[in-house]
Amino acid sequence: MVTGTDDGDTTVELTDQWFATDDAWDGSEDPSLAHIMYLTGAPEPIDYIELSGGPYGEVGDRLTWRYDNVVIKPGQTIAFVTFAVQEKNRAASFEEASGIIDSLATGNLNSVALRGLSVGEYMNLVNLKPISLDNLQITPSEDSISAGNEGGPFDPPSIVYTLNNAGSTALNWAVEPNVPWLDVNPKTGSLLANKSTTVTVSINANANILPQGEHIGPVSFTNLSAGVIHKRYVKLLIGIRRVLVYTQYANMSTGGEYDNTIKAIDSIGTNFSVTQLTDYTQLSSMLPTHKILLIPEQEKATLASLFNIGKA
Repeated sequence: MVTGTDDGDTTVELTDQWFATDDAWDGSEDPSLAHIMYLTGAPEPIDYIELSGGPYGEVGDRLTWRYDNVVIKPGQTIAFVTFAVQEKNRAASFEEASGIIDSLATGNLNSVALRGLSVGEYMNLVNLKPISLDNLQITPSEDSISAGNEGGPFDPPSIVYTLNNAGSTALNWAVEPNVPWLDVNPKTGSLLANKSTTVTVSINANANILPQGEHIGPVSFTNLSAGVIHKRYVKLLIGIRRVLVYTQYANMSTGGEYDNTIKAIDSIGTNFSVTQLTDYTQLSSMLPTHKILLIPEQEKATLASLFNIGKA
């Protein structure tokens, strides 16, 4: 049986972000389950959900759901993540489900629900990462990656974002870095309708004392007029060699050439960062920012594709 949802009722609806269930077969609330499947505003909502009974005739506590009509563009990677929690009573399962939703909504990779995800993994989420519907548009939408040794310098030392007001009225904006090793200039401003401006996010001297490893710097872009916050992330790789792996025609299955390549890299150490090159036409733009280029066997390539690559 459904014991609760995020909108306060016990009706299964596609717009619900979480559902709590209980088989109730023993008359107690232990265990009580909650399922977190969707964050309001994410690009892929739930398209189908069904509640059914268990294998022993219990009251319906099994949820089946799916996401239909998912479009994956060539070279694109998407990911779905869902959560399930189990508590001793219904109130506790409600509280934990709500807490996870609140954590997801922050977009903070240090929050409970998102801790352990890389920037790339988070950006690939399509059911738990909201798309801000707002007149304040920020480009680039991709994350920035800078690299260097301990003590610096780091390359590139800064990234320029363009803020555009796509609305018909003026708006006020503010930009705030969420780590001490990033600076922003300017931090606030106003934009007339259909106007744009630039903001520079720079790595400052505080980064020189950071240890070897991968460091994530969230930057918040806020439309003060609408109260909408957009997130961008600066990834700082210190003492980490960036590896570009060409995967366009490689076997990406477990035990395939790509998988074996990554395992070989991992066996050497953790001071490597791997980026997939899924389109050979991007090689010239991506190669300068990487130290190593790996080309595993392209067993899915045809003679025609190899000819085009060689010709290019």
